Formats: sequence, C-alpha cells, structure tokens
Amino acid sequence: MGTKRIVISLGGVNLLDLFATQVWLLNPAFVERIQPIVIGLYNQGKLDIPSIGEHPEREIATTETRKDLVAHIPIWGTMTKKGGMSAEGMQTTEMRISEANNDESVSSLLLDIESNGGTVDGMAALGSAIRDSEKPVIAYVDNIAASAAYWAASQADTIVMNGDNFAEVGSIGALMIHQDSTKMIADKIGKIEIIRAPQSKDKARINPVEKLPNSERERILNSLEVITDEFISKVKSGRGERLNTDDENIFTGKMYNADQAQELGMVDHLGNFESAINIAKSLGNIVKQNIKAA
Repeated sequence: MGTKRIVISLGGVNLLDLFATQVWLLNPAFVERIQPIVIGLYNQGKLDIPSIGEHPEREIATTETRKDLVAHIPIWGTMTKKGGMSAEGMQTTEMRISEANNDESVSSLLLDIESNGGTVDGMAALGSAIRDSEKPVIAYVDNIAASAAYWAASQADTIVMNGDNFAEVGSIGALMIHQDSTKMIADKIGKIEIIRAPQSKDKARINPVEKLPNSERERILNSLEVITDEFISKVKSGRGERLNTDDENIFTGKMYNADQAQELGMVDHLGNFESAINIAKSLGNIVKQNIKAA
C-alpha cells in the first residue's frame, strides 16, 4: 500500500505542526469553530490559504496610514509572531510602533484591534513595545479583542470599545490544542508507529498519531499555569487601579460585552472608531506619564 502525505498549511505554515507545538491565547469559541475545519481538511489531504499579501481587500493591513498625526496600526486576525494565516505578525506590529515613535509628525498611536487572539510566542515582546511606547497608545476594539488581543489592548494607555453590545473582550487565559487522531488515521491509512532512538525516548511526544502520555499532559498543564499567571499579571499591571479585580471571573477565560467590560474596568470608553481617533488626538498633547491618571 502506498503512503499518503498529508499537509495542511496556512500562509506557508503547516497547520498540524502549528497547533501541536504552540501554546495559544485564543478565544475558546474560535477554537470550537476552527477545530472541525482542521479535522475536515486533514481528511481532504491538503489546503493552502494565501497570505495577507494575496488578499487585495485586506491590503490596508500591510501599510501604516495616518489620520491627523495619529498612527493607525491594525491588529487583525490570528496573531502569530512571524505572521501568515492572513494576518501580519506581531514583530511587524512592533516595527510599526517603533516607526511611529520615531516619526516626529506622529503624536499618538491607535491600535485597531479585531482579533480572537493568537500564540504565546511573540506576545511578551509585543506587550512590552505597546507599554513602553514613548507616545500615547490608544487601543480601539471594534468587535472582539480576545485573549492575546486583549493582552495587547491592556498594555495601551486607554482602551475604547465599540458601544455595540455584540462586541466582546476577555478570554484571559491559555490553552494548547491536542487532537488525538489515532483512530481516524488507523481507519484511513493504517496504524502509524513512531520509532525513536534509544537515547530519544522523550522526542516528539506531543503528536496526533500517539496517545498523549500523562507525563506530557502534566508538563503542559504546568506550562499553561505559568503562562496564564504571567498573562494575568500583565493585565493587572496594564490596567492598574481601573480594573475591578474583585470579580475573579475576569481571569477564568470569560468574555464580556461592552457594558460589562466598562463596568469591570476592562475598557475606558465606549464609542466608535471616530471617537477613538478623537481621543488619540487629545492624548497626543498630554505627557505620557500623566495619561493613566487623567
């Protein structure tokens, strides 16, 4: 019987490898939607989705635009360190923040956020770039800022959220996806055995063709706990006294609509994109260290 090579890729990234090897800061609702798609693509054999540069309708996401001395920096789609998956990478966003800070014609930065989250890898550096910006940073949430996207928003000086109650923020926490495909693979192409060198007994223990060992599950849980603790710490430091930490549900992965988010101190203002621009303009003339107290 011949072999069947199964490749699933998004923007040049092997999707199975990506989900199996990365810890994610994602909205669980998004995970539930994408998981059956991934499994379906696995059965089909191959899927290639073009990168953002091949999507003319999203071309604005590849350029920085300015509106009255406000640097408009989009954070759209699934967030990964290098980009792909029809979205720019976190490193590109860091570069745009640096460029805006070095541009004398720019007085403030507006992060235009529309994202269910992304990978842990790259998030700490992006968060630091936002927090350490010499110029005021305003985060605008149009529809959703979940998990990694909210981590990014929480490091801004001010968060403006679309007043429509369909908009949501939150999902503070971490997860890792492991798909046990042993039965499906056995039914489709037969049993797959991984043969390891005697010295490599722990190599590639997280994979879809073998049961996940309990020792690996425990290691993953410990890692997720450390990452989530860091996530919570960054949100608390970013939002400061504005955040209502009496409600511990904030840190369990729950999502909140606009009114709830404002009541809990997760966002500062409710409004549209234009109001976010106006706030950015006004903060552009305020000394950075005085913004959060204003």
